[in-house]
Amino acid sequence: MPSRPWRASMSDWYDTELGNVCSFRAGAAFPTDFQGGTAGEYPFIKVSDLSSSGNELFIREANNWVTSETAEELKAKPVRAGSVVFAKIGEGLKSERVRLTTMPTLLDNNLMAAIPGESLDPRFSLYLFATVGLSSWAAGSALPYLRQGDLARIPIRLPHLDEQRRIAEVLGALDDLIDTNERLAADAAELRRSLLDAAFALATEQHALSSIARFVNGKNFTKGADGAGRPIIRTPEVREGVKPSTVRSSVEATDDFIARAGDLLFVWSGSLCIGRWAEDEALVNQHVFKVTPNVGVPDWYVYACLEWKLPWFLGLAADKATTMGHIQRAHLDAPVPKLSSDELAHLDASVRPLWELELELSRENEQLRRTRDELLPLLMSGAVRVRPQGVAA
Repeated sequence: MPSRPWRASMSDWYDTELGNVCSFRAGAAFPTDFQGGTAGEYPFIKVSDLSSSGNELFIREANNWVTSETAEELKAKPVRAGSVVFAKIGEGLKSERVRLTTMPTLLDNNLMAAIPGESLDPRFSLYLFATVGLSSWAAGSALPYLRQGDLARIPIRLPHLDEQRRIAEVLGALDDLIDTNERLAADAAELRRSLLDAAFALATEQHALSSIARFVNGKNFTKGADGAGRPIIRTPEVREGVKPSTVRSSVEATDDFIARAGDLLFVWSGSLCIGRWAEDEALVNQHVFKVTPNVGVPDWYVYACLEWKLPWFLGLAADKATTMGHIQRAHLDAPVPKLSSDELAHLDASVRPLWELELELSRENEQLRRTRDELLPLLMSGAVRVRPQGVAA
């Protein structure tokens, strides 16, 4: 069991700068001719890999792999396992995603790594970089970017190594449980999709997507938002849930524009995606459909039809000769596989438990994240201390 938080004096914490406890390394150019490899000694990660499923905390997956010979040709040197990686430029930097490598890893030139020294615990360093506010140290306005020299001069206050490890143990226990839940939910989703893929492959009829659910476009709740009340669901929230950057509003709204846990969402403009809301009540913003299954139609079936049709929707949006691709309401009349009432009832016995497990795990993870996010600044500032084993509270 991890040690319990306690309150104590901060006399054993010390002031220093990031450059005194870690070194920095920028990534290397990664020409497109060398991309796309699925085998090799090294993952060669890009900013997009920080958002990949399975990489929420640790870098375990990569879209590109290269051999040691290719790495040498590109003059790219891997950073060791236990390095903190983050975007150093543009929108990726603003998102402030930090991840910990689990193996020697190559970085493209939009990424940077911090390599902990002997006085900095690697797992603790992950939480340290999550709290320093990397984007606030960026140079440039139109296109912000980080410089190694500026990073090295960031002032920090640190406990000694043993307390770093205790802090990392507390926060890591929460993150490890989140990671376990995400993997279990992913396994449940994969099994659910395989059952439905098999059923769809055998379907002999089709009907319109619009015939099985209502699609209600959200409102422009962000305009005039007062920062209080319910969160507003935009594309980032559909993808990642509520974040500190999420806009809030205390405006009143009818049920059609309120999402509750389990509701289906479809972003139809810009970066198209679908999602299932796993948090408390929130307002559905414009460019997001709240998708409500018709009476007698299982929600998992509607979601499966949306997943099945999403590549087609993405193709339509990509073909738009505008700056922001989108679909039109008429496209919701597109055909999807039709399953009979008997088939839906038969599938419900095996799909429903998986579908509900996914939501349960997602809800649990939202609570775990809130707990972690509340503890993070307290532990990293020393406002709450973690007592050593055997020391009375």
